[in-house]
Amino acid sequence: MNRKLLFMSIGLVMILVSTVMAQDWSNHKMHFPQLPDEDGWDVHVDNPMFLADDWTCSETGPITDIHWWGSWLDEAEGVINSFVIKVWTDIPVDPPSIMYSRPGTQIWEFEAIAGDFDIIPLMPGDMADWEGWYDPSVPFSNYPDHQQYFRYDLILPEAAWFD
Repeated sequence: MNRKLLFMSIGLVMILVSTVMAQDWSNHKMHFPQLPDEDGWDVHVDNPMFLADDWTCSETGPITDIHWWGSWLDEAEGVINSFVIKVWTDIPVDPPSIMYSRPGTQIWEFEAIAGDFDIIPLMPGDMADWEGWYDPSVPFSNYPDHQQYFRYDLILPEAAWFD
């Protein structure tokens, strides 16, 4: 089942993964876990901007937890009031008319408010690894910008599981 995820957040880039970094990576439902790119660029996102990621479930059953990573410009950690996580159907690539996959119809939504998710500060394995920062609304980019990033762990209440 291929889903297009669309995210709203306050000041963070998010990447959906299906398990926590410290857990056994054999225990996930995605075709492959998506860990943060410690050499990558992070993108500022704030309402009304969205970030999206494609993912494919490799097993049936509900999605019970969602994990993502984010960082802050110049490592100036701010306050997060909530994340709105949405699942959309996928409009797949179909050249030459559709060159990139994109979201179709929204089929699920959950707003995680502060306290619903855990925030775990992490540092890259090599302290020399710097990441860049990009804000498409300005536009603005900065490199090197930061090293620290955070993992956000959301365990969904059973009534909100996505199946």
